[in-house]
Amino acid sequence: MDACTDLSDLPAIRAAGSRNPAFGAGSERANHVKLAVLIGSLLAATLATVVLRIRNGVYRRIEEAKPPMTTPTACPTSTDLHDPHMAAAMSTF
Repeated sequence: MDACTDLSDLPAIRAAGSRNPAFGAGSERANHVKLAVLIGSLLAATLATVVLRIRNGVYRRIEEAKPPMTTPTACPTSTDLHDPHMAAAMSTF
C-alpha cells in the first residue's frame, strides 16, 4: 500500500465509524460539540476575569494599607546621594 491510498477504504476504518454521519464533521452532534466548547471557553474567560479583578482589588487594598517605606530597599543612585533625606536615611545603616 503506498502513501496515496485512501485509508477510509480499509475495513477496519469503516468499522470504526469513519463513514457514519452521526459522528462526522457537519453532523448535528459535531455542531453541539462546537457550541459546547465555545460556551465553555467563554464561561472560563468570564470567570477568570472576575476572579482576577477580585484578587487585584484585594492586593491593591493590602498595598494601600501598608505604611510608606522609610528606608530605601534598592541601591541609591547618584541623584539620591545628593538628596538630604536620602543621605540621612543611608547614614542609619
